[in-house]
Amino acid sequence: MNVKHHHNIIAAAGMLVTVIVLLMYFFSTEEALFKRIENQFIDLKYRIRGPRDPGEDICIVVIDEKSVAKLGRWPWKRSVVAKVMELVRKDGAEVIGMDILYTEPATKMDKIDVLNAIRALKKEEQDQDANKAFFDAILDEDAYISGVMTECGNVILPVYFCMDGQRALFRDYSGVDELSVLEKFSYKKFGCAENEIKYPPITAPGLAKTIPAIEKSVAGEGFVNVLTDSDGCLRWEIMAIKYGDCVYMPLGMQAAAKFKGLQSDDIKLNFGKNIIFRDVNIPVDKKNRMLINYYGGNETFKYHSFFDVHIGAFQRGAFKGKIVLFGAVDPGIGDDYVTPLSRVLPGVEKHANVIANILNADFLRKPKNSDILTAVLIVLFGFSVSIAARKMSVFQLTLFPVVIVIAFLFVSQIFFAKLNILIEAVYPLLSLLMTYGVVAAVTLYSENREKKRIRRVFGQYASSELVREILADPSKLKLGGEKRFLTVMFSDVADFTPLCERMEPEKIVSVLNVYLSKMAEVIYKHGGMVDKFLGDGIMCVFGAPVYKEDHAIRACRTALDMIEKVGEINEFWKKETGKDIRIRIGINSGDMVVGNLGSLEIMDYTEVGDNVNLAARLEATNKEYGTSVIISKNTYEIVKEQVEVRELGAVKVKGKEIEIEIYELKAVK
Repeated sequence: MNVKHHHNIIAAAGMLVTVIVLLMYFFSTEEALFKRIENQFIDLKYRIRGPRDPGEDICIVVIDEKSVAKLGRWPWKRSVVAKVMELVRKDGAEVIGMDILYTEPATKMDKIDVLNAIRALKKEEQDQDANKAFFDAILDEDAYISGVMTECGNVILPVYFCMDGQRALFRDYSGVDELSVLEKFSYKKFGCAENEIKYPPITAPGLAKTIPAIEKSVAGEGFVNVLTDSDGCLRWEIMAIKYGDCVYMPLGMQAAAKFKGLQSDDIKLNFGKNIIFRDVNIPVDKKNRMLINYYGGNETFKYHSFFDVHIGAFQRGAFKGKIVLFGAVDPGIGDDYVTPLSRVLPGVEKHANVIANILNADFLRKPKNSDILTAVLIVLFGFSVSIAARKMSVFQLTLFPVVIVIAFLFVSQIFFAKLNILIEAVYPLLSLLMTYGVVAAVTLYSENREKKRIRRVFGQYASSELVREILADPSKLKLGGEKRFLTVMFSDVADFTPLCERMEPEKIVSVLNVYLSKMAEVIYKHGGMVDKFLGDGIMCVFGAPVYKEDHAIRACRTALDMIEKVGEINEFWKKETGKDIRIRIGINSGDMVVGNLGSLEIMDYTEVGDNVNLAARLEATNKEYGTSVIISKNTYEIVKEQVEVRELGAVKVKGKEIEIEIYELKAVK
């Protein structure tokens, strides 16, 4: 096959891969593997961008461990919450958002608690009628907190919609009267009616809502449902849930609407497209979700301990003109979520991020016609590698996709961090890498063929000692082998493949001839047998075919002498190649099968077994540790009184289920 035809085949195969990736993109679902990987890319972009300032409009009164320790086990009496709510309102809070459900009537206070409350709150009040009125109100905690909410006039309460499988936990609110308050806070305006069929909101079969005695006093109600992605991460805010005949808003949107002075009919939902929030355009996906633009992890928003507010230990004006959210951050009470910027984020702070996104008009968006842009990038990346394969060397072709990946990720990160624009990365990069993989596979195949050719050329170095043993015992020619305890050594030239790419084949053979000859001399000097040359690598065995009891120390001496011999031939090597030669060596001792393997016509005297493979893995492990010679624990236990080593610890090499201890060989005593 000529070179031009060979390159054309590579290019055609690459283009076919590109088309396959394109089809995968258009026909994949949200749960597809590469869609999930895209989510991980988004998380990474958050982390690279880092935390940002959400502004000063939102703070949180947190039910924390300190508050629970001081005020007792949660849930507390509603009068306790009402007191803090009232203090926040008096300090000038614009909106109070409660991430606390009141779905059941409160238990009645006993009179001792009431009298204690009167003494604490009315100790300077001499008007007995006022005391009696207070007594009557606080005896019914629901009436008391409802009265405080009425006085505040700005309290947003949560509701929770039942999802499939939760029906037994929720009541059926089929009566119009029971839903009349909640329905006031549903969407009133919609875009194209047909889009509700095309992009339907989540439909809830049940509901947990505030009891009527409290609900009558609210300024708004919004749901607090969440749906995490398949990996458990909370990236999206549900912006619409349908229950009965109405479509409802999340708590965060209700709080933002109250803060901005909007009513429900000032907000329009365009299913699967956006939400018009007066002059703010909130983007939603086809599932009517908003991608939350997280500002940071825990305590990105100002926290105020509930207990500190309860005892008045806060700076006056701290809540003035703000949205104040109430919610639990104590791990034993509140809901916590994994987010791109936090492993444990309290649910109330998720609401704060959503509200800040709306108030700041700070949304993550995809470019217009995002699907078309992604398809263009898939084709562009895939075809570019296919075409480059025809004109570039192997080294250049390897560098080409690396440059594209780095540049693309850099640009997409700039768009994310500076412009809040999400450019899909996974499928374009998949197209690039899969196409490159086809080219790399063909190249690897070609390199392996070349190594086999070199192995045949230098196979003579494995014959001398084997021939002597065969002459002494012709039965060694029979097909088969035997189990022996031997020492095997693998060596390899560091960075040999890039060197081959820059040299003519004849020059490669020339320098390898010198190198392999010198290494073979050292191996033969210590009684080892060169089993085979693996291109630039050498596999040799000590203790076979002629058994030597001290095979392990022979291998160690050989390795150190090979390192020394490399120093002697470096002048020649550098003159011919422009670089110094460095080699890596791995040594292991153990049981293995040794003998003639192959057919009756073609036989190869060699060693096989797990311990042989381990020696090869140790040679490669040198690269990770920056060492030249690594020996296994098996070998070390045999020669430990005769060598100096540096312990490298335990490592799990490829092909091994358990870790093994390894050592760097420094010297022979």
